[in-house]
Amino acid sequence: MVKWGSGVSENQAQQVLEHFEYAWEIEHEQMGYEPPIGTNQYFFNVYIGDTGSGTPGSYGAAGYFTVDNDGYPMIVLAKATVEDPSYVHTTIAHEFFHALQGA
Repeated sequence: MVKWGSGVSENQAQQVLEHFEYAWEIEHEQMGYEPPIGTNQYFFNVYIGDTGSGTPGSYGAAGYFTVDNDGYPMIVLAKATVEDPSYVHTTIAHEFFHALQGA
């Protein structure tokens, strides 16, 4: 599930979701890594940071993997990362792999 505030289009958010689905297919299904913790019960949360509406900050990073207050994995992408079509894909694959490592 992708969550964002203002300054990001529906199309950009959809592209983020598609990149995550592709990373899931390659890294989990084809390469055989265990899925991120909790994804058998809940959606994996992805935030486009620094966009308001309660989204976390990106803290100057292109993106990062962490866990929320309940211990579930989440990824935060910087708004600038989402705005760069060539960079967003590799950042998502990289951060998603950290989520797999966490499992």
